[in-house]
Amino acid sequence: MKNKKLFISMHTLGIWLIFGVFFMPDYFGIKIGFALHTQRLVLILIWFCIFRNRSRKIDFLYTIRAFPHNRLIFAYLAVCLYTAVLRGDVGTFLYPLFDNILLFYTMVYLLKNDITLPEMIDYIIKFAWILCILGIFEYIFKFSVFAKMEVIPGMYSGMAYRDGVFRITGPAHHPIGYGLFLLIVFPLSCWDRSKQEINLFHKPLFLILIGINIYLTGSRSSLGLFGLEAVVLLLASAKERVRLNFLIVGYTTIVFLGISLLLYQTASMQAIWSAITKSIDGAFGTSFTELLGFDKSAVMDSTLYRKELPKIFTLGWLNPLLGRGSSYNFSWVSNGYWIQSIDNFYVKQYIAIAYPGLITFVLMSAAFLWDMLRSLVRYSDSLLKIILIICACYFINLWWVDSLGTLDYVFSLFAAAFVKCQYYRNHALKYKEEIRL
Repeated sequence: MKNKKLFISMHTLGIWLIFGVFFMPDYFGIKIGFALHTQRLVLILIWFCIFRNRSRKIDFLYTIRAFPHNRLIFAYLAVCLYTAVLRGDVGTFLYPLFDNILLFYTMVYLLKNDITLPEMIDYIIKFAWILCILGIFEYIFKFSVFAKMEVIPGMYSGMAYRDGVFRITGPAHHPIGYGLFLLIVFPLSCWDRSKQEINLFHKPLFLILIGINIYLTGSRSSLGLFGLEAVVLLLASAKERVRLNFLIVGYTTIVFLGISLLLYQTASMQAIWSAITKSIDGAFGTSFTELLGFDKSAVMDSTLYRKELPKIFTLGWLNPLLGRGSSYNFSWVSNGYWIQSIDNFYVKQYIAIAYPGLITFVLMSAAFLWDMLRSLVRYSDSLLKIILIICACYFINLWWVDSLGTLDYVFSLFAAAFVKCQYYRNHALKYKEEIRL
């Protein structure tokens, strides 16, 4: 009965789900009280196909029931639910339920039954290629094709500028959101599937495209994390490639510095070095921006603004046990800063679902990361190592930015990592049984 013919194959639906998560903007869809964008519509269609088939329904429900960290997930959802009820904000519960948790369970099911993990990675890279090319066109023509896809009114943020400089947004709500997407995709492109190893320069042209797109987002945190990911991936590359990759990086750096000296007075080179120094200063509190003669006011203002955000944890008028809900418009004045935009995911989670929600979310995410780390200690798996690098850098970055609708990418990778970890666990158990026999 499991192979009972459907009007559309589950394999095709799995590819459409990856397309919906990693390519389509969430403002393209229909709104019936609750926004049904591409990702959610495909999920509903997948569930329809699963539950109309008894064998698939049993397998899917078993996938959910057998997941080892259900207690943490249910605890997190319970906090979201009581917050949604008491604050009259249904999205506080439905958004994480649909876009994170149910997406995770569905991805696990599909990866175990209908699509392969390498196939998933290949499609993500293909979609990212298209987005990176569109990103170049967006910058040149100051127009995004995704602007014409706003079917759900009010969700598209429009063209983004900072200090008079245009910033590309791609299919995201904000340039920083697109930067987070690129930081997730970049390490995946360093996976050499045929050799089952990490190679920073596995796709050199794509690496250049990713770098250009990250720079064009104008996101200092994304540019800084791009550098961090590159260094970590360089060190994590296969041993026989490390020396060659270091030589490539060294020669590339020398060539770049040489070009910089020749063209330093040009506007484009000044903009590149301004972005680089601002990223370094923002992360480490240095003063390279001022040293090279660039305007440091924007960096200082952003840095000082972000330093005020952790003080929100101490505000007496916020209930530490009951959050305000995800739709709450926060406003507070501190040291002359009118704080409305919360550029810190963990602070924003505290505002929305208080300490119980923040703690359960952190514990849930930590459980996923711990499973990956524990498997890597026993089994050297290049893809699992890449996913761990992605997730670790992502959660580090969330101290400086909000998630901006990108958690669905991470929960999709959590699903991929879980399937990998489960494979190794089952393989080990089978090996032990064979030894007993």
